[in-house]
Amino acid sequence: MTSAVSASSAGGDVHLQAPGDLTFSAGITANTVNGRVSLTSTTGSVVQAALRIITGAELLANAAVNVDLSTGGHSVGASGFAATATTGYVAFLNNTALNIDTVGGTNGVTAARHPYWLSSGDLTQTRPASLPQARACTVRLHRLDRVRCAEPDHR
Repeated sequence: MTSAVSASSAGGDVHLQAPGDLTFSAGITANTVNGRVSLTSTTGSVVQAALRIITGAELLANAAVNVDLSTGGHSVGASGFAATATTGYVAFLNNTALNIDTVGGTNGVTAARHPYWLSSGDLTQTRPASLPQARACTVRLHRLDRVRCAEPDHR
């Protein structure tokens, strides 16, 4: 089951949840000073349709499979970014400063497979990236104007 959604709350928070894949097909906007965007898929993935941008002070993304927010440059996370991908990966592209922190009780980023963050602004990691000890994983934090990734597929 896939739920295609869009939402806007310039004066507050945006919370979206789906029982299967959560795919947003339009931009999502929360208050840029203190607003939180929360995206949750209880049995599937959180997926961004091409070039659909998330804007807000904080972003929390939780999925049973993957969190893939890598096809457009978002403007979130200066106050905090946190994500969990229980059996998959976390991929995220941001156009502003990114602070990996605690958001809504979720600490940092937890993924079963390779997490990947890109940011054109400053990167701050105040909470850990948690990966299973039995798997060989690489955590990549890149600032777009200083580091380029040569890998064709980051997952």
